[in-house]
Amino acid sequence: MLLTVTGRRTGTKHTFPVGYRQSGETLTIPVMMADRKLWWRNLSDGAPVALVLRGSPRTGQARAVTDAEGRVTVEVLLD
Repeated sequence: MLLTVTGRRTGTKHTFPVGYRQSGETLTIPVMMADRKLWWRNLSDGAPVALVLRGSPRTGQARAVTDAEGRVTVEVLLD
């Protein structure tokens, strides 16, 4: 899947290939080595995202979640 995130401060769009799991209309994206990546921080307070899912353009609302052990996942609820 390709995920497009808009920077909070710059407004610049960034597109990344990501792995995901799908359950109904919810996608879960594990952020591997989150301490080395910055893109997910734009989603800490929730934000709209664009994505290409199995070749089809989609949109959704994403939120980055950090668990008690410091692992980060991004949860996307598809529109």
